[in-house]
Amino acid sequence: MINYQFVSGFVNLLTSLLKPLDSAQSMEALYTHPFPYDLGSSIRKPGIWCYIEYLCLDILPEIEYTLITEKEKDLLLHSILNLMQQCLSQ
Repeated sequence: MINYQFVSGFVNLLTSLLKPLDSAQSMEALYTHPFPYDLGSSIRKPGIWCYIEYLCLDILPEIEYTLITEKEKDLLLHSILNLMQQCLSQ
């Protein structure tokens, strides 16, 4: 069962982590993030891509069947798809 507040907060966290630190449009600035690239490597696959995978494979398919309002479903879908767009644009 999906908890709207938890998933929404998680997506917001990932979106913030994936925003480049520098607002300059240089190529180097686009790849500067506020987390180490080997984040969590001692206990799982390094980086944050396992969290993106979790959203895509576990959360996204379940949104339609969960007991949250239609507005919350739409907001979650929109925020997850925006996160994916942000990932693909970098």
